[in-house]
Amino acid sequence: MHSHTLSRNTLLAARLVLLSGVLLAMGASAQARLEATTPLHDALGKVVGFNTNEPGTYFLIPGAYLKADRDTPPPAYLTSAGLGPDGKPLYDLRVVFAPNYAHAAATVVGLRTANPNALFFPLPMFIDEVRLFLPAALGSVVAQMTPDDGLSTPYALYYRLRLTEAQVAIFRTLSRSGLTLQGIVGTNYALPGGTQYSSVPITLLLPESTFTSTLPPYTPQPEQWLKDLLEQTQLYVEGPLDGRYSLGGGFYVTFRDSVVQGSLRSGAFNVVPVGPGVLGVVAKTTPNMDGTVRVYVQELGLPIVMTYQATFEAQLDLFMMEITLTRFDINGVQVNGTTSPFYTRLLADLMQQPGVKAELAAALTTELQNRILAHTLFGVEMP
Repeated sequence: MHSHTLSRNTLLAARLVLLSGVLLAMGASAQARLEATTPLHDALGKVVGFNTNEPGTYFLIPGAYLKADRDTPPPAYLTSAGLGPDGKPLYDLRVVFAPNYAHAAATVVGLRTANPNALFFPLPMFIDEVRLFLPAALGSVVAQMTPDDGLSTPYALYYRLRLTEAQVAIFRTLSRSGLTLQGIVGTNYALPGGTQYSSVPITLLLPESTFTSTLPPYTPQPEQWLKDLLEQTQLYVEGPLDGRYSLGGGFYVTFRDSVVQGSLRSGAFNVVPVGPGVLGVVAKTTPNMDGTVRVYVQELGLPIVMTYQATFEAQLDLFMMEITLTRFDINGVQVNGTTSPFYTRLLADLMQQPGVKAELAAALTTELQNRILAHTLFGVEMP
């Protein structure tokens, strides 16, 4: 097949799929209902759709939810929303997302080459959840239309976000690195073997011009924004250190009901750009984190509280919304709750063991990542 024919067919297939947001005939008998059967895979082995019990007819699953493909009105635009209580300007960002099937284009072309009359429909599914990752410091959702209450085969998601002038400036900076917003759409669909769950990303990529048409020039500092927010973060993890540990010399202790807490010291770290869309949290002083570990030591029959100081450094990928711990050194431990100097020293030494430090670091990193994914990273109160 010539390249220009393949490109034309690919474009035709993609458009055909996007315009095929229709449901099959209502009221059809159970025997006549189209049902998904075996999966369709792309060249990398990823499932992009399903064969059906109707020859030449296929279901496709979206690869992502992107801004809708239209010109009037634009799928995302910024408008003035008057003045806030403080007398400063407010803005509304309106966004329409639609399912995107581009990842299935090559599969569609291959099937239509073999059968020009092949039909493609969106896979009937139920939306289990729709989540847009929008920390409070980046704005608020004023209105939304998300089919996460049982609607079948959804086509569009709609959001109207309320932003301050400073928040618009942050969005403008993020757009320069190719990021604006992310989220997920969790779906359930029926297969012969039972119900299948799938998580599809929401990704909004907007040009910088989206955030400049209504604003005067302004140079934001997203590094300072992130630093201010991290200074408010309080981490709380239950159960990460439950288990049996060696104190050396044949002595063992068993921890249960463990609780780990941690917070960064204000002014003890910086946030700096380390790559496109990646910010680094680096220590200004050592240590820059304070925390506590509460455990019940079974052998002692006592609850023990260990306070620790640590040096914490990490990198936050703004595009993937993922945090990676790059450094975690425990600089000091104080043990409270035992009258035995022997056990006090051994427990303090235990916290410095590489395996325990790794478990503690992993617990804090996982909690921080969960806060990001649940868009509750910022301003979380200590339980």
